[in-house]
Amino acid sequence: MIRTCYFFKLFFLVNVVCILPACLDEDLSLISNQQELETLVAIPFIKSSITLLDLMPVDEHIHIEEDQFIHIMYQRDSFATVQSDSLLDIENQAPTVRSLELGAIELEPYEDDFRMTILQLSQNIEDTALGNYFPQGVEYSDENGSAWFPPINPQSAGYYSRPGPDAFQYIFIESGIIEISLYNEMPVEITSIDMTLMNMVDSTVIGYFSFDNIPINETAFCELFIENQLLFNDLLMHVESFHLEGSGLDPFDTETYVELSYDQGVDVVVSTREVLVKEGLVRFPEEEGPSDTISVDLNFENGMLLSKMDVIEGDFNCSFESSVKTDIDLIFTIPQLKNSELEMFQFSLLVTNTENSGSQSSSYSMDGYNFDLTDSQNQLDVYFSSTVVPTSETEDHVLFSEHDTVRVTVALDNMNFSSIEGYFGQVEKIINQNELNLEMDALQSIGQNIALAHPTITFISENTMGIPFEIELQMQGLNNGQTIDLNGPIIPIESNQISTCTFNNTNSQITDFIALNPQQIIYSGSVISNPLGNTGTLNFIGPGTGLNIGFEMDLPMQLSVQNLILTDTLAVKNNPFNLLRDSMNSIIDYVEMSSLMFRIENGFPFQASIDIYLNDSISGLTMDSIQVELIESAQIDDQGKVSQSSLSIFSIELEEDRIQHFIDANQITISANLSSSVDDNNFVKLYTDYTLTIGTGIINELK
Repeated sequence: MIRTCYFFKLFFLVNVVCILPACLDEDLSLISNQQELETLVAIPFIKSSITLLDLMPVDEHIHIEEDQFIHIMYQRDSFATVQSDSLLDIENQAPTVRSLELGAIELEPYEDDFRMTILQLSQNIEDTALGNYFPQGVEYSDENGSAWFPPINPQSAGYYSRPGPDAFQYIFIESGIIEISLYNEMPVEITSIDMTLMNMVDSTVIGYFSFDNIPINETAFCELFIENQLLFNDLLMHVESFHLEGSGLDPFDTETYVELSYDQGVDVVVSTREVLVKEGLVRFPEEEGPSDTISVDLNFENGMLLSKMDVIEGDFNCSFESSVKTDIDLIFTIPQLKNSELEMFQFSLLVTNTENSGSQSSSYSMDGYNFDLTDSQNQLDVYFSSTVVPTSETEDHVLFSEHDTVRVTVALDNMNFSSIEGYFGQVEKIINQNELNLEMDALQSIGQNIALAHPTITFISENTMGIPFEIELQMQGLNNGQTIDLNGPIIPIESNQISTCTFNNTNSQITDFIALNPQQIIYSGSVISNPLGNTGTLNFIGPGTGLNIGFEMDLPMQLSVQNLILTDTLAVKNNPFNLLRDSMNSIIDYVEMSSLMFRIENGFPFQASIDIYLNDSISGLTMDSIQVELIESAQIDDQGKVSQSSLSIFSIELEEDRIQHFIDANQITISANLSSSVDDNNFVKLYTDYTLTIGTGIINELK
């Protein structure tokens, strides 16, 4: 027996201890001293090195940079086209000239809030005896914590004066909305309140407001639409009817008592909005004033219709008259008139009240400018807009009428010009619904629920027409019944050039779109020419020109991921147990304890869990499995790249039946499940040289 034991010890030490460090990269003799070494048998078992390339298929969409960083890229040279013939839809617009009045002005919204306290209401109600109770009730409540709140039958509760807005002294309202809200901060429900809003100066009624059943600590609203109403800036609120059920009919029933204080009451908010004023004594608010288009007829011989003219010389004359009692900033713009730097002809003019001074005139040179007439039949469209200059708070109120007018006259003098070409307007082309199949196998092979840090889709538009466009694109990804809309921005396309527009995670839902791993992509949309309208830019269309739209999808593998699975299947060759299969039963008799030792080097920036399966490849059966939980992720630097692998060394004690499984196994399958840390919000980068190395050995201690 002693010789046999010694034989086994010697056999194992000679045949297997020497090769174990090559598997585990560890000197197992350090486990014990020299005396213990005589009773230890170390058997190397498997070594597996798994890289990301072992997972990813050979795919034309996978691009690897020089530093081994991985991109997945998809491209379509053309998925939508527009031919020039479909855009020739020009409409003639009849010019109009009219005299502009300033019109009604809109006051800024105004709000006034105040509180009608219990003390004020008790002093103002008609029943003076009842009103005198409340000071006593408050005093009793202060001493005892609560008091009886008597019922108040419907009766007047007095007048409350309120200052109006300083924006006017009086106004005649064309239309508007006045709203009153009541917040009940009394200790009992308000049964009803009827109120009348009046002008203080002459007690004329502005409107009636009625509220019923306002619970404690709740707000009620009453809105009044007014029109053709005179309003002064000093207001009077009359509480015509104030009705409370109180806390009960029995003044001696203490169970119905409530807390009383002078601070309790009703919060009142009076606000106005959408108030259009016809006339009044006001301070002008800043707002848009009159605007219009003046069509200047350009008369050419033989009925020529010109759309482009090079101006040699010319003057643009402008005169104005104004009955408005404030200044107006007037801006003239001629989109059809540009200089050599493509700057539109534009100038501003401060229009003042001319009732005492008479008409004012100015002249502006158009030398060196070029006309671009679009759909105008020899008419030059002169646009002007205006802004009313607000009245300073330090200035007095001024008279205003909606019939105040600004009259503008423009004229072209000393003109000498010539041109050709035209403008083709806005034409919409529908992109019919279609399907894209990107075959995103490379992305799907990495894992599910992938969140990329910087995915992009760049739309590339080759436009050989002299017309700008905008594309409104609807793109939807589908996978197993789930859908995600890309929801990207409008795609601008410059005229006669190649344009790009990039969808990223700041202007679209591309992150969720890619995370879906779409198996199918459905797209549709519309293309519109001249999306900004007639900006004065010359349109041109040549034969055979058109618009072609393609895209490039770039998915740099800087990501967070869940359940990335790496697998490796190893054949067990020269199993040291198999060398002694005939005498193994006797060997087990001499085994005191067996352990499976692991050395795992994780070069991935993900946490890992590992399953090891002991298989019989002939029968296809899995005889045993070992689970290794939570292998720490590798360390990453500020750029998201692995700077240092994590190293885990540990052992698992083996029972006798598991030893037999190791003896019988001829195939090992390793499955590593890698996931981003739940607590880690940083995205990490994937490189092809990331490696997960797993080495195992069996340590037997013999009796």
